[in-house]
Amino acid sequence: MTWAIVSTALPAFSQQVSFTSEAGVSCMALIRSRGMSGALSGAMAGDPRSYERVRLAAGELSNRLSSPGLQPSYERIESLRPLITRVDRNAVFFLERQTTVITAHQMLAKIGKDSAALLEIAEKVHSETLVSKAQAPELAASGQLLMLTQRIGKSAREVIGRAGLDPDAIFWLGKDINSFSVIARAMLQGDAALRLTATKNPALREHLQRLLKVFDESKAAADTVLSNLRDLVAAREAQAQLLVDGEVLESALEEICLGQRLPVPPWRQ
Repeated sequence: MTWAIVSTALPAFSQQVSFTSEAGVSCMALIRSRGMSGALSGAMAGDPRSYERVRLAAGELSNRLSSPGLQPSYERIESLRPLITRVDRNAVFFLERQTTVITAHQMLAKIGKDSAALLEIAEKVHSETLVSKAQAPELAASGQLLMLTQRIGKSAREVIGRAGLDPDAIFWLGKDINSFSVIARAMLQGDAALRLTATKNPALREHLQRLLKVFDESKAAADTVLSNLRDLVAAREAQAQLLVDGEVLESALEEICLGQRLPVPPWRQ
């Protein structure tokens, strides 16, 4: 039985249960917990609407299961108190990092978008070095810029995936951004260590200046993401723990919700 069917039937079913009974409280809390779990992936993907769904569901869940609002006789719900407290704490922790996660997605999207413009200009740089019969170090450098442009865009798309943060994508994004900056500036200004002299080709200088102008925006975006890695990792860990604890909590709440002499729920008929 899918949750889509259960979530459709449960509100109507819960209307047949007293909201003041332990079973009724559990039924309504179950709805909120399922709603929060279902919105977590969208929130970690940077969707503001999913964050709002998590916020509303977490608030309702906390209110319904808070000790002051429960009868002393609700022993089964009280036995879940450590789990409920942990879910509440991790939900707050996750929501506090909303701005960081959304900004990171926006910056990564910008890098991906800019990579198309970078590639177009990098192709002109490489073409100009070929046409002007540049020296081997310049040819090699322009070819490397082409490769780095493509890899930067790929890494930006893979930093935050369904499985969480990708350490390899993060590593290569940071490394390639630095390498690109060094090589492009060396072609324009010269670098003895790379055996590159400052180009005197007017067309090549113009292409390199345009390239660096676009690249500097991508670098600023990457720096924003990389400087907030600790919070991104923390948000991802909180999400993962919420999903694990949510499954346990929902199983326990469903057992309480359906464990008394109640009408047979529609999804089990």
